[in-house]
Amino acid sequence: MNRIWGLIPLIFALCGGCRSEHLFPGATGVGNPGKGTQQLARGGGLTLTDARVEVTSWLIDGCAGHSERLEIEQQIDLLEPASVDVPGGSWCGLSLILQPPLIIEGIAGGGEPGKGTFRLELQSEGAQLVLTPPFLLDEHTLIFELGYPGWISETSLKLEDGVEIMIDEGHPRHDELIERLGEGSALYLDGDGDGRIDHSERDQALASGPLHRDDEDEEEDDD
Repeated sequence: MNRIWGLIPLIFALCGGCRSEHLFPGATGVGNPGKGTQQLARGGGLTLTDARVEVTSWLIDGCAGHSERLEIEQQIDLLEPASVDVPGGSWCGLSLILQPPLIIEGIAGGGEPGKGTFRLELQSEGAQLVLTPPFLLDEHTLIFELGYPGWISETSLKLEDGVEIMIDEGHPRHDELIERLGEGSALYLDGDGDGRIDHSERDQALASGPLHRDDEDEEEDDD
């Protein structure tokens, strides 16, 4: 069964240099476009080698009831994110429309030969989040992080040397991982523009899902 993730998509601007009233007619806030990247949160005790998903479109909700659909239709690499322009103005709701699956692959430890490996094929048709209070984007740089540090780990996936774990729609862990990934996500301001979330930035998330936490040591491993 598909689940709707509680995420915040990063959106391509309709035109460079446009102010928000052109993107969201009747918007309550005015701001210039900013920059944004999106990335996958690191795992605990493992190395991610691939993370990708095809995005078909974004649905942006302004704060005066106006919505705008942006057709994307491209695959996004969550390990090598490229900076994109995002529209300025007051953001009240955002939806991400996906073409499943989301593919995530990795290996235990630091990637040494012979370690256990895994492949996740997570099915989801979309993601959405309501921003309360609204966020006024005005030339900010944002980082959208899917999941939280340690949302998957060598222990929770039960990785064993020389064994590959495969989790797809038919696996009993599938829906749980979608929930951890989506409802554990968060949006951050990248104050120094280095494309990384440092400790001070992580302590001041703009928005986060109900399962989000910042310290991977707090992860509760499954029995």
